[in-house]
Amino acid sequence: MKYSITNNTSPKDAIKITGITKDILFEILNDVADAARAFWINKANKDRSHLRNDYINAIQPVNIGKRTWTISLLGEVPHIIEDGSPRLDMRTTLLGNNIPIVPRGQRGKHRNKKGGFYRYIPFRHTIPGSKKTIGQAMGSAYANKMGVLNRGVLNRVILNRANKLGRLVYKKAKKLSKSTTEPYKSGNIWGDRLKAGYAPKLKPHHKTDIYAGMVKMSKTYEKATQSQYMTFRTISTTVKEGWYRKEIFGRQYAGDVINFVNNIIPKAIDAYIKNREKS
Repeated sequence: MKYSITNNTSPKDAIKITGITKDILFEILNDVADAARAFWINKANKDRSHLRNDYINAIQPVNIGKRTWTISLLGEVPHIIEDGSPRLDMRTTLLGNNIPIVPRGQRGKHRNKKGGFYRYIPFRHTIPGSKKTIGQAMGSAYANKMGVLNRGVLNRVILNRANKLGRLVYKKAKKLSKSTTEPYKSGNIWGDRLKAGYAPKLKPHHKTDIYAGMVKMSKTYEKATQSQYMTFRTISTTVKEGWYRKEIFGRQYAGDVINFVNNIIPKAIDAYIKNREKS
């Protein structure tokens, strides 16, 4: 059977041209949609951003409508990765007008003696090799600093070196006495803090390494105690050094997914027709 199916062919015309039933066509398109989502996740999984997992988790399951198959990307951060973002002074967001002015010890920004504002920003550090979506594995931030990228990809030697640094930091951090917090009560009881010097400065303008001052937070719930490793850094309107997010280039993975779908639909229908003719 000779036929011509393109990405612009309507389902109705596809049925007429190929002779397949509506149910079969929709079954094929269901498979295409699942393949498109898997393709999207696979593309994102190769991204080097530490926000990769946030992006992947934002790729929603296929939503099947009456005549549509939709895969959505939800969330502000995933869309920054997808669409890109210009260089940004983080003071405009972390100390912006939408952040309430509160007394020290409460969540929000605090007024300083110079008439400006400051705020403590928490950073969560996960154990080396962790795949958790919140926080960054210890050592991983230094991978780019330790070696030159090979066609945009870090080689295994460099990654192993970064992981080794992370394991050293974790070995020291897990020996810290715990800082405790009870989510349903106010106040923290602070334990030890990690000394500086277990890692180099990540950037020239940094005053110390990114793990200096790390605490081992222990949160007690009704039936369990959870530990996580945190550092806190101060952002201020009166100190203009640092706290700039570099320009983020848009990955445009969604466009790649569209091209994938446009390419695979005719092939999927063609494969079905050929299998039918053989049987």
